[in-house]
Amino acid sequence: MASGGDARERRVLLLTPTQRDGELSRAMLAEAGIDSRLCRDLPALLAELEAPAGAVMLPEEALAEGGMEALRRWTEAQPPWSDLPLIVLVRGGANSGLAEAATRSLGNVTLLERPIRVATLLSAVRSALRARWRQYQTREHLRERLRSNELLESRVAERTAVAEQRAAQ
Repeated sequence: MASGGDARERRVLLLTPTQRDGELSRAMLAEAGIDSRLCRDLPALLAELEAPAGAVMLPEEALAEGGMEALRRWTEAQPPWSDLPLIVLVRGGANSGLAEAATRSLGNVTLLERPIRVATLLSAVRSALRARWRQYQTREHLRERLRSNELLESRVAERTAVAEQRAAQ
């Protein structure tokens, strides 16, 4: 991925069941050269989403008790170019209705069964960050297009004004 832009655009926001899990996840991601931010609870995660982020990783338990609804409201409020990748860690061997509902209502969700191999997790995180980077490229392309359109409109307005002045003379 290209460098530049806001470094927070490349960070992974982590919500983990325990502080120890969070510290281990951060260390593993840091060793792989991936910046992350540990969030103590869902409200802290939602607050961190007010700034740019590359991806979110959270356990399926975080979706219970209003978590799914809070994340759904946030994902629906994203700009049209944005589809923040969510990596949901699900319990192994269980068919989770909660995780299944997340894939239907939250958009860009990847489910990974726990316990998870480090290589698998890193691959999923890198893919999520790559997808998010492409979204940020799209955002910049749209911004540039808007700037070009505004410039073109101002030039048309200037030339129209000049033409109107000449016609009035």
